[in-house]
Amino acid sequence: MNDSGLIIFSRLDSSRLPQKALKKIGKKPLLEYVLERAKQVQGKKTIIIATTKRAIDDKIASFAKANKIEIFRGNYKDIVKRAYDCCQFFNLKKFARICGDRPFFEPRIVNILFNNLEKKKLDFATNNKIKTFPSGMICEILTFDTLKKIIFSTKNSYQREHITDYIYKNEKKFKIFNYKCPIRDISEKHFAIDTNKDLEKMKWFLKNYDKSLIKISLKELIKLDNKYNKAS
Repeated sequence: MNDSGLIIFSRLDSSRLPQKALKKIGKKPLLEYVLERAKQVQGKKTIIIATTKRAIDDKIASFAKANKIEIFRGNYKDIVKRAYDCCQFFNLKKFARICGDRPFFEPRIVNILFNNLEKKKLDFATNNKIKTFPSGMICEILTFDTLKKIIFSTKNSYQREHITDYIYKNEKKFKIFNYKCPIRDISEKHFAIDTNKDLEKMKWFLKNYDKSLIKISLKELIKLDNKYNKAS
């Protein structure tokens, strides 16, 4: 088993867009787009879908099994604990935190962050310390030791649900690398799938892009989004 992982966090009880992880965009559920992007990350990485133990998320587990992807089921709202238990179960020393509703996260950026984390022996690598990327394209790599520090340092419910918030609030305690967008500051854009409007936008992307959305580059995605905004 590899000591590096990509953990895709997903559950089905979103308040704004229930069941969104398995909603179809074209012929594929949203989570499959995320999974296929994850498979493009370089090097040997264990891909894991981490969901909850609740019955509502049995469909997530079934999806993982059908796609021959590792599944971990853990704590519902204490996502720090879910991540910690997942890392222990799969013996991960470092992992990328990937949200299951982020089909446009950049595998290339994940590669850059992993490389910097490993070569510079850092605690945390991100493209979100200085915000230059849009929501939906945030990438974060943590070591297990960093996660261990978080789990024993805070009981704050918000920080236990949002894994990396403790790091951003306590930057001096960690060795951090931040990657800025090489094009320009595009943090005003929005590529996360949080609402039905976001879902419809992705369907529009699929219909109006003549190549595979799974491999769309950052530059092409910006062009497509500009085209969508003009058409809306």
